[in-house]
Amino acid sequence: MDATESQRVASSTPTIRKGWWQRVRRAIVLYVLVPYLAVTLIFVIFQRKLMYRPKVTESLRAAAVGLDPELVRDVQLQTLDGDTLNGWLLKQTEPVVFSVKS
Repeated sequence: MDATESQRVASSTPTIRKGWWQRVRRAIVLYVLVPYLAVTLIFVIFQRKLMYRPKVTESLRAAAVGLDPELVRDVQLQTLDGDTLNGWLLKQTEPVVFSVKS
């Protein structure tokens, strides 16, 4: 083995390992880092639109919303701290049958 051939063999071995690590790094960047940054960027750009802002209304009566008054009844509950909770009570139209197997 002469000097040029041994130099070629010595230089080819690290190139294979370097290429393998480059492929692993490239795969990590492409399949982990880029999607993570893309999703983060989307959340940053659209963060104001993603917030839930409920509308305050005076009344959400079942009839005003367009629900059938025969099936839905308005209810109000007073809490211990004095707040009033408004809601709807849906009447059951069909009987519910529970089956228990032992």
